[in-house]
This record gives sequence, C-alpha cells and structure tokens, in this order.
Amino acid sequence: MSKEILSKFINDFEFNDLERFFRTKTTSFSPSKENLDQYDDENFKGFNKFGEIEFNNQIEKLIIVTSNLQKDLTERSGKKAQYDKAKKIL
Repeated sequence: MSKEILSKFINDFEFNDLERFFRTKTTSFSPSKENLDQYDDENFKGFNKFGEIEFNNQIEKLIIVTSNLQKDLTERSGKKAQYDKAKKIL
C-alpha cells in the first residue's frame, strides 16, 4: 500500500474509500454491514463487521471489522488489545 493511501486512511477516514480499496484489491470482497457493539470496551467502541473476502472456493475467509479507538494506545498495547479483541470476535 502506498504511503499516500495509508496516510489518507489514517488522517481522513471514509468508509467509501475503504470499500473502494478492497474492491480494487480483490473481486471476492463483499460488503457485509453488521453491528458488533457487544465487543465494545474501554479501548474500542462502535464495532461493525465491514465485509468479507473469501478464499479457496469459500472454504476460508477474511472478516473485516472496524471500530473507533477510544484512547491512545502504545504500539505494544495496541497490538495486544487488537489481538485479544480479534480472538473474541472470531
């Protein structure tokens, strides 16, 4: 991903841009809006399933989830918090 695209995602996030990005990267992306607020906590709020990308004839898939960060996290604590949340969601 180019630095310009990544910078735009970080500084001026728009769901339409994210959807356009995935659609240009793979034809198997399918948007799938689903509220996942049950996973909200002190670090993250507003969880939503954004879409899916299917691989290997629908046997494997990547689930794309979005949320809002509620407080600053360090690189280390952010990775751990995201990993722990992903395990719960899966």
